[in-house]
Amino acid sequence: MGEGRKETVADYLKRFYEFLGVRFEKPRYRRIDKLPFIPLESEIDALIAGVGKKTAAFLQLIKETGMRPGEAWRLKWIDLDLQNNTITITPEKHSRARRYQISNRLVAMLNALPRKWEVHLS
Repeated sequence: MGEGRKETVADYLKRFYEFLGVRFEKPRYRRIDKLPFIPLESEIDALIAGVGKKTAAFLQLIKETGMRPGEAWRLKWIDLDLQNNTITITPEKHSRARRYQISNRLVAMLNALPRKWEVHLS
């Protein structure tokens, strides 16, 4: 159990014991800052190679652009300029609109997707 989770459980225990009228000295937990796990690019590429076409295109899109998953899901075909290999992103949160250059590989992956709906990619 992480330190933050322990702190939360201790808070609930303190409230519970106060409700019962029992004195409870809450222990202190220090959060340990550590760097997140970041897989190697070869591991990401292996993951992309091992999934279906739609998921592979989604993962490659996130890998190349760094966009949020919600932004990727809301992309519309009109946001893609496959002739110039660019994607325009309408922001999900309070960020600005962005335009990204994408690889020929991603363009090919996107072109291989069925266009069941002309509006959204998914």
